[in-house]
Amino acid sequence: MMFLMAPDSISQALCQNSPLVGPCNALGIADFANQHGCTSLTKTTREFIDKHCADVSETDEFLQQSVCQLINLIKRDELVVKSESEVYNAVMLWIKYDEKNRRPHLEDIVYVVRCYFLSPDFLERQLKSCEVLKSHPNCRQYLEKIMCDLTSHKKCQMRRRRNPDLPTVIYVVGGYIRYSLSRLECFDPKATSWRTLKDMPTCRSGVCAAFVHGLLYVAGGHCAQSEGNSDSSSMDAYDPFSDSWRSCSAMSVARSRAAAVALDNQFYVVGGSMQTTFHRSGERYNPNDETWSPIADMSRARLGLGVASLNRLLYAVGGFDGVERLQCVECYDPDTNSWRYVAPMSTVRSGAGVVALDGLLYAVGGYDGRNQLASVERYDSEADRWSPVAGMHTARSALSVVAVDGRIYAIGGTKTVRILHRSRELRPRAGRVDRGAEHAGGAEWPRCCGWWGSCCYAESASPTPR
Repeated sequence: MMFLMAPDSISQALCQNSPLVGPCNALGIADFANQHGCTSLTKTTREFIDKHCADVSETDEFLQQSVCQLINLIKRDELVVKSESEVYNAVMLWIKYDEKNRRPHLEDIVYVVRCYFLSPDFLERQLKSCEVLKSHPNCRQYLEKIMCDLTSHKKCQMRRRRNPDLPTVIYVVGGYIRYSLSRLECFDPKATSWRTLKDMPTCRSGVCAAFVHGLLYVAGGHCAQSEGNSDSSSMDAYDPFSDSWRSCSAMSVARSRAAAVALDNQFYVVGGSMQTTFHRSGERYNPNDETWSPIADMSRARLGLGVASLNRLLYAVGGFDGVERLQCVECYDPDTNSWRYVAPMSTVRSGAGVVALDGLLYAVGGYDGRNQLASVERYDSEADRWSPVAGMHTARSALSVVAVDGRIYAIGGTKTVRILHRSRELRPRAGRVDRGAEHAGGAEWPRCCGWWGSCCYAESASPTPR
C-alpha cells in the first residue's frame, strides 16, 4: 500500500530535518515550497540560500535556474557575499553553461548585479578579457560608465546588500592595560552585549585592522610585556566562521599606531612608527596573492593618525610627526597612486578616531598637545570643508570609532592617565551623544579599551559555521 504525503507534511518533515537542506538542493526545495504555499519551509530555505549563496552558486541546481529565477535570486538584499565579484562571477558561470540560449539575457541580468561595488581593476579585466561581453555593446557601455564613475570618485547611489538576520557587530581587538592585550571581542549594538572570541596569536596594542573578503586583518602594533617591548610588522587574519586565526605575510616594516582601511578589496596600512622612526610610507596587501606592495608616501609622517575611505579615496587625518601634532589632512587616490592636501581640521588632533558615515568623514576626540578632546567635527568632501558637530561627554584620545546603523560608536581610549572602560554613541542625524554599553570585565580588567587604543571594526555577524 502506498501513502502520499500532503505538501504541509513534507514541509514539516523537511523543517524537522534541517540537515536535508544543503547547497546542492536548497534552490529546488525553496522552489517546491513556494509553489505549494509552504511558507515556513520557503523562509527556512531562503535564509539558508542567502547565507550560503557562494556554495549554492557552485551547484548544478544553480546552473539550471531559469532567467527569472536567477534574477530573483541575485537581486536580493539579503545575500551574504564576501564581495560583489562573487555575484558577478556566478552570473557569468550561469551564462556560459548554456551560452547560446542565455547570452541574449545578459543585459537584463547585469543590471541586477550591484556593479558599483566592483573594483575598477576587476571591471577593467572583465572589459578586456571577457568573451561574453564582447558581443554585448550595451553591457560594455554600462560597465564602462560605472568604471568611469568609480574612478571619478562620485558618490555611490546604489545600496549595499544587507542581511537583517545577521546583525552588524563591532569587533574590538588588542589594546593595553598594564601590558599589551591579545583579546578579541565583539559587541552587538542591538543586544548591547559583548562576547569574547579567540585571542590573537600575540599580544599587541596600537594595532590597525579592517575586514577584507570576510576576514578581519590585524596588522602591526606594539608588544609591551614584562620581558621587554617591541614594534611589530606581523599580520594575522581572523575568520569569524571558524573563530580562528592564521598568520599572513608581514609588512615591509614594523608599524605601531598606524592606520588601516579596506579599499577595492585590498588592505591599506599607512603611517605609524618603528621605535623613533615615524613613517610617511604606506603599503597595501592583496589577499588574492597574499603579497604587500608599496604605495606613494604621504607628505607628512604620521603616528596616531586616523584613516577612512570615502568615495574610493583614502583620507589620512591628523596624527603626530615626531615634532608636532597635526591639523592637516591628506587624500590618497589609488588610481593615480598620489596624495594631495585637502582642507585642514579646525583643531589639531593626534590619536583621534576617524570614520566615514553617510558620505561624510568624522574626526572624533584626540589630543591637541595639551588636552584630550571631546569635540567632534566632520568633513564634506564636495565642499572641502570641516564643520563642528555634537561632542562626546568624555574627552579621550587613542580611541577607536566605528559606524553602525547611522550611529558612531566611540570605544576605549585615554583621558590623561586613566584608561576608559565605556563606549559612547554619537547620533549625527540627531545631533546628540548617548551613553553606550560598558565594556565587559569591569574596573579590574577592562577588556576592550587601550592605552594606545584598541582597534575596532564593524561587520555583519557570520552565519553559523559550515
